[in-house]
Amino acid sequence: MICGLLLLYIFLGAFFDEVAAMVITLPFVIPVIQNLGYDLLWWGVINIMVIGMGMLTPPIGINVMLLKSMYRELSLRTIYRGVVPFMCADIVRLAILTVFPQLTLWLPGVLR
Repeated sequence: MICGLLLLYIFLGAFFDEVAAMVITLPFVIPVIQNLGYDLLWWGVINIMVIGMGMLTPPIGINVMLLKSMYRELSLRTIYRGVVPFMCADIVRLAILTVFPQLTLWLPGVLR
């Protein structure tokens, strides 16, 4: 279920900005996350990360299009080649924080 939601948010991030994707989906997703027994703080961190990743993915990738509009001399191919290492690092980070949610919750737990 979580993997399906992550894929959904990556897809939504390619077409919407972060706030729009959250406003549209969170009223439906939060009860599901709570019923599955996950911490909402963990989900909030994961949610922001995944939508941010989606904003770099094709076909639209809002942040990539922003770069293209700023630097017209660069091709989309060049921009996407520059983004790929960061996307790979984001995927690894997302996998680690999804498998080990206690890493996400450690600092807030220390501050309580």
